[in-house]
Amino acid sequence: MFVVSAFLVGIVVLLLLRKRVTLWYYSAKLPGPFGLPFLGSLHLLVKGPKEIHQTLANIYKSYPKVVKIWFGPWLYVSTTEPSDLKVILTHHLDKGEFYELMSEYFRRALAAAPVDLWKKHRKNINPTFNTTILNTFIGAFAKQAEILVKNLEKYQSDEDIFPIVWKCTLDSACETLADVDPIFIDTEACLRRVFRIEEILLERFFNPLCHLNILWKFSPLRKELAVLWKQNSTFITQMIDIMKQSDNLDKKRFLNHLIPSHDLNYTIEEAQIMFFVGTETSGVAISSVLLILGMFPQIQEKIFIEIDQVFGSTTGSTLDEINHLDYLERVIKETLRLLPPIPFVMRSLDENLKLSCGTFPAGSRVIVPIMMVHRREDFWPEPLKFDPDRFLEERPSGTYIPFSYGTRNCLGYKYAMLSMKVILATILRKYRVKSSNYKSIDEVVLLIHIIAKATNGYKIVLEKRNK
Repeated sequence: MFVVSAFLVGIVVLLLLRKRVTLWYYSAKLPGPFGLPFLGSLHLLVKGPKEIHQTLANIYKSYPKVVKIWFGPWLYVSTTEPSDLKVILTHHLDKGEFYELMSEYFRRALAAAPVDLWKKHRKNINPTFNTTILNTFIGAFAKQAEILVKNLEKYQSDEDIFPIVWKCTLDSACETLADVDPIFIDTEACLRRVFRIEEILLERFFNPLCHLNILWKFSPLRKELAVLWKQNSTFITQMIDIMKQSDNLDKKRFLNHLIPSHDLNYTIEEAQIMFFVGTETSGVAISSVLLILGMFPQIQEKIFIEIDQVFGSTTGSTLDEINHLDYLERVIKETLRLLPPIPFVMRSLDENLKLSCGTFPAGSRVIVPIMMVHRREDFWPEPLKFDPDRFLEERPSGTYIPFSYGTRNCLGYKYAMLSMKVILATILRKYRVKSSNYKSIDEVVLLIHIIAKATNGYKIVLEKRNK
């Protein structure tokens, strides 16, 4: 019996070693920064989240096309080659353990679900974001944008405008995705909790000891995270209760569409991602546009001229008017190129993947560095120059991926673009952005996490327009 047990243990060890040998073999063929035995390049994380932006920028400057980084026993590989990125994002859909590390509470949601589960859920949710339904949201976006404009009368230039904008995008989501008026829900308290949830997840990511589940399980941070998540789950159940009291509820709305076909826990998981992460990315993007317009008043005036020509003296917004805001759309796209709210996405490989830049081994984690792709000089001449007219021409496939690429791209990208155009047009009709706390794009250092935000916030000066 002992001999059989020893034999089986030996087989398991050999199989594990075989996987490690494969990783070591192929990683040796890829360029990358210095790594210590066993620890790899963990020393890069010691600098903390505020320094990781510059650290990554330096790495990709040294290895612009392909790079490997060992973080302890985990091999991360990355490329900025568009042809390779299309292969990765089209044919390798498993996001792997990284997203589980970020939170154990949304493993079934689209953002992190295993491929089989993701395909099922994506197919079910897709109809709630079709163009016909999205076009009915214009009124709700315009209503919440007008509320935002009124709230901005109290805005002070030493404030970070992002939380104010984020509340607007969350309130818009309540009306559009759940058909619930946000006045019945304390959205501000929810946002404060989300801020803290993100801080905890960031602390976990930059503390290698917290990567070990056995230590994380007993961590006080995990206990605090569980409380916060439960409290924000109440936000979703409140909306569900309000929805159930309505006799005229639109069955095609996102949240109501989920309820009959899924258990409550899954509905809460999916809704938390959509309502909080989804609206935060839009809030960051809008805040980034305002920040940049403070740097480039001439671009801002071009937008205002377009808005004035499209809207004239009318109030509110119609779909046709929003569709004619071509220059504003290019400004949003150029902002998303330079300051993408999602700075990277990840994939996990269960087989060796031969690419033009080299072979990425099975068991490695692939980083798709969206921001670095957007700043490659051979694709984007003078990459730090803000030039919306770049988008007068169609961009080569795979060089512009703010919403990812392939079938596992961002489900709500059309929703996001529509809401951003309505909100920005409403703000810029009433206010002129005079300046920001940055003078140039390269001064904007990002706090790299699931969502990248300006480390020093979004502080601008607003001046009411006479017209």
